[in-house]
Amino acid sequence: MAPSKQIDPVDVVVKLLKTTDGRDKLYKWAASMAKVLSDTQSNPEMAKRMGALAKSIGDARSIMRMAKWIQKYNEIRKEVALLKSEGCNTMRTYARIARIANDAGYIIGDNLQWMGKYQLVTMDYKAMAKRSKVFQFWGYILACCIHLYDLLLHAGKTGSFTNAGGQKLIQNFVRDTCDATCALPSVGYVPSFKPSATTTGILGLISASIATNQNWKANC
Repeated sequence: MAPSKQIDPVDVVVKLLKTTDGRDKLYKWAASMAKVLSDTQSNPEMAKRMGALAKSIGDARSIMRMAKWIQKYNEIRKEVALLKSEGCNTMRTYARIARIANDAGYIIGDNLQWMGKYQLVTMDYKAMAKRSKVFQFWGYILACCIHLYDLLLHAGKTGSFTNAGGQKLIQNFVRDTCDATCALPSVGYVPSFKPSATTTGILGLISASIATNQNWKANC
């Protein structure tokens, strides 16, 4: 029996940091943890520091996303090309295009609000941040619908929700549901829904942990 391969935690982190998405999800995990700590600290000064740290990491993520909408444009082009192929699942492809377009809209809005916040452009950056969140929210809702559709399709073909393929789709659904829930208060569709920083922080930790685990399996 071959000896099991030992995992070097440092090597895993280094490999994750090599990819933009890997870095982004690690930063998201750190920001979510800082948000939880800022809301649960009994020391007001420490709570203030953790809150400032969460915001600083958020700014760093905005910089990392700068001009990432170009990548999304390329993804849309690929999906449009799929529409011309034989046997294309048209409904799913259109949903994918809408999901990617919303993601691109969020990134553009996030880029603009960051530039407005630091007075690189003149605009109401708070209003822009809210508009970008609308794109982000609907992008996540579309993603959840696609994951559910794929899961039902997968179960129909394999007869199981819980095999390897099904588990990954369930993880995707949970990840994006957590993110959609975090975005919901910003869009204001349910005024009474006002989760605490601890709640959104925990949801962010769950989402970031799932994404980081998936990135690790894909790249390490």
